[in-house]
Amino acid sequence: MTRVLDVRDLRVSFPAPDGHRFHPVDGVSFSLDRGETLALVGESGSGKSLTSLALLVQCFALAQQHPAHLFVSRGEWDALMYLRGQPGGAVVLASPLMGLFIPAWSDQRVVFGHPHETLDAAMREHEVEQFFSGTLSDAEAFLIPVDYILAGPRERALGTPTLPNNYRPVFSEGDVTLYARR
Repeated sequence: MTRVLDVRDLRVSFPAPDGHRFHPVDGVSFSLDRGETLALVGESGSGKSLTSLALLVQCFALAQQHPAHLFVSRGEWDALMYLRGQPGGAVVLASPLMGLFIPAWSDQRVVFGHPHETLDAAMREHEVEQFFSGTLSDAEAFLIPVDYILAGPRERALGTPTLPNNYRPVFSEGDVTLYARR
């Protein structure tokens, strides 16, 4: 059999009030082969949970970590703050990625935001992508409920739509422009 886990002399200790160390897990050893099941059995407070937790912490320490890259550009942030200063409840058209940030940071609604919070999410996401790529067949009807159109790097990554004449720029910062219905 293939060995998948080999634990030798596992120890977990905490500082005690008297200055010594308290050792709830002291010298635990076991191994586990592929296909085997291991049960930690013992009285309450015997160290079962700490043994499991110590193994999990060790696994995370050994795992390769990848930094998270969730960010908005300065222009996007400033556009969010502009929207935040407007009366709440407006509908903003933005890329699916930007749609995740807008409700939380500006108190405005979006055409497409989180897939579990958007009615007809797959259809809405597809329409938003088609709008920004310039391939939406009836953009005028699609824009009827839209008060603002955000055009930034995430939207330009989808394409370059033709904006209708009834939207005018109301905010611009860096690579982001926000258009409002006239």
